[in-house]
Amino acid sequence: MALLAAWKAACKVPGATLEIPSEFKFLIKPITLQGPCMPHLVLQIDGTLLAPPEAGTGTVDGQGPQWWTASSLCHTPKKLKHIPDLKPTALRFY
Repeated sequence: MALLAAWKAACKVPGATLEIPSEFKFLIKPITLQGPCMPHLVLQIDGTLLAPPEAGTGTVDGQGPQWWTASSLCHTPKKLKHIPDLKPTALRFY
């Protein structure tokens, strides 16, 4: 699979970026992207990764702007009660 090959190549380069371009859609099967990888690897998804039709119809939407906008309004060292220390996680890589 091309994505897995690109991941393995990017893992070998410090500061690499693996980009899914915005003009492309890729149909993928379940995949594990694992390391160890060199530091500062970025997976930038601008395009679309499509699961096979039988794999579900859900969407991963982390609702990021509401978290980062609220935390950027904090200009003092004091923490606000409505902004938790730990932001929610929609997707995690090990």
